[in-house]
Amino acid sequence: MRPSVTSVAPVSSSNTTPVRVGELYWLLFQVDGLHLKVTARAVRPLISHFITVAGGEQQIVYHTGMEFTALTDDTVALVSAYIDHLRAADLAP
Repeated sequence: MRPSVTSVAPVSSSNTTPVRVGELYWLLFQVDGLHLKVTARAVRPLISHFITVAGGEQQIVYHTGMEFTALTDDTVALVSAYIDHLRAADLAP
């Protein structure tokens, strides 16, 4: 899964493997050279679109809403810094 973080509370993941609502998953981030591993619970998977893979086969892409679980204050600070960095990059000319 490749997460697209928009806030510390929820995360949206685009994935081609179906997830189960309520299940916990590990999310891996690299923040300022640190490898951060957090858990998130799948809340709401939606079919987003289809992509064509090798051989012309169509594959489903899901957007899955997830919520972080059991974040420490240090982890919240790191994820917040990561989000700020992503937002600043979007605003850069």
